[in-house]
Amino acid sequence: MRQLLLGLSLCVAFIATAAPSKEPAVIQQLQEQVQTLQATAPQQQAEIQQLKQQVQTLEKELAIFQQVTVSKQDAQDKRIGDIGIWTNQQANHMASIANVSTWVGFLITLIAVIGGFLTFKAKERAQEEAQNAASQWFKENRSTLTKEIEDLRQRALQAQQQVDDHAAATKQGMDQAAEVTKKNLDDIVAKAAQQSAVPSDTSSPPQVSPDAVQALKSKPENDFTASDFYIRGLSEYNAKRFDSALVNFQIALETSTTERLPSEEIAKFMFALAATLGELGRIEDEVQIYDDLLQRLGSDTSPAVRELMAEALLNKGIRLGQLERSANAIQAYDDLLQQFGRDDSPAARELVAKALFNKGVRLGQLNRIEDENHAYDDLLQQFGRDSSPAVRKQVAKALLNKGVRLGQLDRSEEEIQVYDDLLQRFGNNTSPDMTELVAQALVNKGITFGQLERSEEAIQAYDDLLQRFGSDNSPIVCELVAQALLNKGVHLGKLERNEEGIQVYDDLFQRFGSDINPTVRKQAAKALLYKGLALKELGRKEDAIKVYELVLERYADASEPEIQELVARAQRLLNRLQGGDDDAAILA
Repeated sequence: MRQLLLGLSLCVAFIATAAPSKEPAVIQQLQEQVQTLQATAPQQQAEIQQLKQQVQTLEKELAIFQQVTVSKQDAQDKRIGDIGIWTNQQANHMASIANVSTWVGFLITLIAVIGGFLTFKAKERAQEEAQNAASQWFKENRSTLTKEIEDLRQRALQAQQQVDDHAAATKQGMDQAAEVTKKNLDDIVAKAAQQSAVPSDTSSPPQVSPDAVQALKSKPENDFTASDFYIRGLSEYNAKRFDSALVNFQIALETSTTERLPSEEIAKFMFALAATLGELGRIEDEVQIYDDLLQRLGSDTSPAVRELMAEALLNKGIRLGQLERSANAIQAYDDLLQQFGRDDSPAARELVAKALFNKGVRLGQLNRIEDENHAYDDLLQQFGRDSSPAVRKQVAKALLNKGVRLGQLDRSEEEIQVYDDLLQRFGNNTSPDMTELVAQALVNKGITFGQLERSEEAIQAYDDLLQRFGSDNSPIVCELVAQALLNKGVHLGKLERNEEGIQVYDDLFQRFGSDINPTVRKQAAKALLYKGLALKELGRKEDAIKVYELVLERYADASEPEIQELVARAQRLLNRLQGGDDDAAILA
């Protein structure tokens, strides 16, 4: 530091002495200029004189400046000396400070080391004391802690059990809904597949008047004509004495060949003979008679014969369907449609409508669902505005089956639209046949809404059915009402409206608990079982136990397999509530 300050002082002195050294050079230059001017321009003496005067003036100023400069230089030397003395004093002072700082740093370090050592020892001692205190506390409170831990473990197990119970109950409810939906769909599809084989779709021989039968009793059999044997055969057929009826129809047909009867009479005899063979279970023989009739009278154009030929083709298709010969059945229906599809007579239109519907069913059995729906669409297009009750029934059945098939194709929105079309067309029809179809459409609509997780709309469909047909006493409608109540209760449970669901189950059991119809009895038993589950979900364990006990009491001796399974489930649920089985056993 001292050397730095001395260097700065010397620089200042040098600058001060260097400034006046430039003036003598200036004077020398001026003297040379004067001499030059004297040699070259004597005429400028006046100017030279002036220059001399200027030189003298400058010399005086130079002398004064030199005196001032010497004075400033002496002052600067004195100042530099003072600075040097001050610098030495500061250096000595800084050295003293450095010495003090060194001792202070050493002292601080020593204090830090001593403090760290003391802190470490204090911490070590505190840890040792804390460990000793903790050990002592645990020894003194070991039994209490063990008890509290066990209590907590039990509470955790109870909480887990409650979670498991809730999950099991939720899964059970979902299983119930799935079971209800699947079973209903299976029933619907099964009924749809059998529509073409029900007896009402087959044509039967006509009824015979009691007077005609009475007249034959006073007539010797040797005098019987073919028509007499036919009348007696009809009497036996209507009395369900089919063997006797068969003999009389055969004699009538044999006799007709000798009596040269018109084609219409022969067609009636053959048709009656075929129908009787069908009642006796001789389906192949029945089909053969229809083929003989069509071959023998196929060229006849009389309306009565054509109507019997159409009936023969319809019955042939139905019987072939019963023989699981669906392709042959479809061909019979196509023959009917080709030969009589443009016939405008009411009887022919009814037969054509039936043929279209039955063809659709048989196509469905061959898993040709799109073709099946095309058949239904043809029926709807051709007969959708028909006013005949028999034809309108076929239209309603076609709409119902089309809806079912659309559901199988996962076209649920279209399915619902078809059911709505059926309800709009026939919802106000009070005939028994239409009532059943409308009620079935409402149940199907509710099931479809349920599959779409639209429980509120499903409940509305069931409520619509209950409002329309809740007081209907016909067996099929009662089955559908019971089904609607059960499904409504399930959907209320899915919406966590278990109290309302319990009320619906109570309504179902109150209405149908004593019904002897196996289908309705099954719904009543299910209602009790589902009520118990809903009570359990609400935490009403004792009430649930009473309901399961009621299931065992009412249905323990039931012979129906499905009701026996419900009883077994009720027993498992009861055992679980009483601590016997676990969730897995209940849901098995």
